Amino acid sequence: MTKSVIPRGIYLTTIQKFQRGRSVEGLSDEEDREATRSLYNLLLTLANEYLEYLRENSPEDYKKHVRTLERLSERERENYLLKLGSVRKKNILFLIDEAHRSQYGLLGAMRKMCFQNSISFGFTGTPIFKNERNTFLEFSYPEEREYYLDVYFIEDSIRDGFTLSLVYQVVRLYASICTELS
Repeated sequence: MTKSVIPRGIYLTTIQKFQRGRSVEGLSDEEDREATRSLYNLLLTLANEYLEYLRENSPEDYKKHVRTLERLSERERENYLLKLGSVRKKNILFLIDEAHRSQYGLLGAMRKMCFQNSISFGFTGTPIFKNERNTFLEFSYPEEREYYLDVYFIEDSIRDGFTLSLVYQVVRLYASICTELS
């Protein structure tokens, strides 16, 4: 682990799940598997770098982790290292636009695995209410009757001057269309 890592600050990034030429779901199966393997390997690398850092800077903590790893089966050892390689800070905040689209597959799983203690705010204009994909369950606390942080309806946007009101007029053309087709 390098000494040049910035321990504090605000980090911003944009993750664009949908790309030109891709299906609505994003990655192909092979790309999904490759991205998962890459994440898996990254977390294992971070865990090993952290252990190396502990070996040099905190030998007692290093020995504690090594003793634990020695007692585990291979699969348990990998799970332990994956958790060790994740970012456990609680002061990480994700602001996720179009949350109803991007947080149910690989991208959401990666965020949850890598940043287990982070706080996430999901923004969406079209929440999903399906059992396997439910925006409210993903980003709120329904057991505490807290379903959203804030709402902003189309009427609010019209009132604030950000959206033009929808004006429509029903026009009956049935008689003229039938006459022209005859």
